[in-house]
Amino acid sequence: MLSKKEIRSTVEVLSENRTKIINIKTKLKKGRELIKLLRKYGFKYIGRGCSRRVYISKTENIVVKVDICDDADFQNKNEVETWLNATKKLKKFLVPILAYAEDYSWLIMPYVITLDYDQVNELRFELSRNEIYGSDIDKRNTGIYKGTYRVLDYGIEDW
Repeated sequence: MLSKKEIRSTVEVLSENRTKIINIKTKLKKGRELIKLLRKYGFKYIGRGCSRRVYISKTENIVVKVDICDDADFQNKNEVETWLNATKKLKKFLVPILAYAEDYSWLIMPYVITLDYDQVNELRFELSRNEIYGSDIDKRNTGIYKGTYRVLDYGIEDW
């Protein structure tokens, strides 16, 4: 698990010149400015979804999910609100959000290894056994965190 110091240093890097980062949302150009900032600080592109790109830190075990659509911040926003409002029962199945921008342009999570198909089925079974149902529980959206199977991408889920 990341120490508070490691999380704070990463947030400081992302929040450096905070006014610029917050204002990026109005002139985002598909997130290019924020992405340049991440690359400058050694983050590497590892994947994308329908409205976000994901970057991993080369020095810490974290990822940053960057909103790349001017009008589609719903995924980061939904993920943050889900995490903040989740019941204790639901939280044990979600990869935690460590930090996020006030405008939801980025969020930070621990990096996790994705599950194989059998593990995904085990997670689905555990979720249903706990009366938790998701529509997007598959290999690319799940992983192992602290030895347990979890959902790592819950930006479009409606729990």
